[in-house]
Amino acid sequence: DGDKLAYSVDADGREICTLRIKDLQTGEHLPESLTNTFGDVYGHGGVVWAGDGKSLFYVTLDASQRPYRVHRHVLGTDPAQDALLYEEKDDTYFLWLTQSRSKAYVLVFLLSTTTHECLFMPNDGATTEFKVFQPRIKGMEYQVEHVGDKFYVITNDNAQNFKLMQTPLDKTTKDNWQEVIPHRADTLLTGADAFDDFLVL
Repeated sequence: DGDKLAYSVDADGREICTLRIKDLQTGEHLPESLTNTFGDVYGHGGVVWAGDGKSLFYVTLDASQRPYRVHRHVLGTDPAQDALLYEEKDDTYFLWLTQSRSKAYVLVFLLSTTTHECLFMPNDGATTEFKVFQPRIKGMEYQVEHVGDKFYVITNDNAQNFKLMQTPLDKTTKDNWQEVIPHRADTLLTGADAFDDFLVL
């Protein structure tokens, strides 16, 4: 709602952050500090506000500073009581937390060197359970974006330079994906931003 700011502070360069929340109407900070959190990297990673404006999602680190857990914090409550929504137990994966450009979905990207998996849930302020978009398959990478009544997926599934697919909101596994832009041997597809009337590739 634009009334509050969540920001990360890394005081000593170790990339272990403390998350603070500021009331932009009063200029005062909320009393809670969320520690051992993952800062934002290229628009991914750290914090997503929930659609209710009263809570947020954030990521914490394991002992090797791997981002691996997603929590939900309700403003004004003790962070020790924050709900754990997801934990990545495979230490060859790290996770990024973000939201779709539409702001309709919270997205968790689980990334290893050659394999990706995405979790998603509606950002309605009430839902707190992630669903798996497409279960991880060794060697398959994919990214997800949302607009309107569909998701767009960039994947290297049988496409070394990646291709663009689309799928309904309620049928997200790859057996439902339909091709939008095919693989091209001479062009690497690295990303897509979805808008109401067009895509930027």
